[in-house]
Amino acid sequence: MLAVIVALIGGQGANSEYTDVNDGVSYTSFELYGCCLALPKIATVFPDHSDRSHFMVYSSGLIGFDDLKAWWRDLPLGAA
Repeated sequence: MLAVIVALIGGQGANSEYTDVNDGVSYTSFELYGCCLALPKIATVFPDHSDRSHFMVYSSGLIGFDDLKAWWRDLPLGAA
């Protein structure tokens, strides 16, 4: 599933990939630059978490990428 998601994201224009950990949950996010409006957009997947590996979460905001990434770090991801 992750390969399909990465392929879809790649078709949305240039992006930057990074991995982070929140509440012990590892996730990989892609900053999307080439799609839609100029607002920051992030697609997030959970490749190392069996209960979440089939999900992709799309986030968009009126704030910058750094603020959107900080918002992700504050989410309560540890609660399954």
